[in-house]
Amino acid sequence: MAITEVDVLTDYGITLDHFYSIVKKGMGQLAANSYLQIQATAVPFDISKEYIYYSLGNIGQYGDMTIAPLPVSNLLLTNPLALLSVEYYAFISELLALVEIKELDPATLVLIDKYTTANTNLQSHINILRQRLYLNWQIFADSTMTPKGDLVALQHWLDGQPDSTEIYSSEKTMHRNQALIEGLRIRQYPDPSHQQVVDAFAKFCSPASRTRYPRYDDRMYMEEQAKFNPVYFARLADNDSSAFANRQITRVLPTIDTISTGQTGQFTDAVSKLSQANSSITTDWNASGSGGWGPISFKANASSHQAIKDDFKHTQSITVAAKSLQALQLDMSAWFTASLFTHPLLAPNRRVFERFLGLKGTLRYLPTHLIVARGFRLEFHSQQDWAHDYKSDFSVGGSASATFFGIGWGGGGSYSKSVHEQQVEQRGHDLVLDDGENIRLIGYNVVENVGFLNAVEALTRDAVGRAFG
Repeated sequence: MAITEVDVLTDYGITLDHFYSIVKKGMGQLAANSYLQIQATAVPFDISKEYIYYSLGNIGQYGDMTIAPLPVSNLLLTNPLALLSVEYYAFISELLALVEIKELDPATLVLIDKYTTANTNLQSHINILRQRLYLNWQIFADSTMTPKGDLVALQHWLDGQPDSTEIYSSEKTMHRNQALIEGLRIRQYPDPSHQQVVDAFAKFCSPASRTRYPRYDDRMYMEEQAKFNPVYFARLADNDSSAFANRQITRVLPTIDTISTGQTGQFTDAVSKLSQANSSITTDWNASGSGGWGPISFKANASSHQAIKDDFKHTQSITVAAKSLQALQLDMSAWFTASLFTHPLLAPNRRVFERFLGLKGTLRYLPTHLIVARGFRLEFHSQQDWAHDYKSDFSVGGSASATFFGIGWGGGGSYSKSVHEQQVEQRGHDLVLDDGENIRLIGYNVVENVGFLNAVEALTRDAVGRAFG
């Protein structure tokens, strides 16, 4: 029999807004002056105090993401490479180009463009070579049963790879080109707003804006793990490797231990049948619709559909609970300069910056916090006993799957280091779905960049006034 969608709780009246209201209440004052974006898929975090630095790298990746201008997004799965740092660099590069046109002579601009283009091409080539080395090292390590974090074995292997020699040669050329670029740019600009852009660009490109993170669980680096600390990673070469990833620094507060074991924001809430949600995500976002995202999806063998429908139609109330609901503050100050978004060169060059700061811009909304839940639990309270065998259907190797508020159960999959065991229990009139100790990203707290749109509107009003005044 085919596995197909089952219409459950169709007459219950549960909506995205019920879940949004619970999350918003948990965020308290934080949500009062910002927006909460819900993730259509609640991605699990692979974090533990047993491998702190690998955990920090994992969380930092989720912080360094652009925010789609929508109340509900699935960008983490549909475009995981939509990095905030990449878009910000593109933005600041455009702004710097405008400054240099005003401040530098044509001959200097030609040279800067020449060396910059050469470095862009070299970096693309290096990225391809590093990715190939990374994949080939994993294949070699698996085939020889060598721990991937064995740095001595890795270095010996790298020394024999032609790609390593090519990367070394390309990086030498890049460093020489970069020194020439910086030499051409070094000067004090008389306009403070122009100097601000130059300083911000230098800040982003500075080695102090980046650090290295382990590509694997800390414990896979064996004796080397004992040396791990922020200074250790800062002293590693300022580049990607098969063992370490080089990224812009995005710090997350609080600590890994608090995230993985703390009880901050613990809640138990209820959604009654045909109840009204306390908040509306589309109203808060001044948006229409929720991107086609529904709060519930249930798939099962077609032969089970009627039994499942009969069970769920007797649901009288639903308990929603979590062991913790936390807002993890993001700190990108090592490379990010927020004051640039009100720069006087933006609005007069609207067509250049609309893709970043316009209505659908990649930098219109900026993340300030990750919203994460641990130990999510759902209880469906019925008028009668639950007849269908959900525990078997949702077990490893079972055929059924369900998604409630972005969190999936079942599907025949197995558990891993990042997805811990879930529990499904039938207790008479109660069906309980427990997400165990899983820590999931359920959304972002974001702020809106309104300076650009406001400045464009002011320029438009001024132009209309001059034309018709």
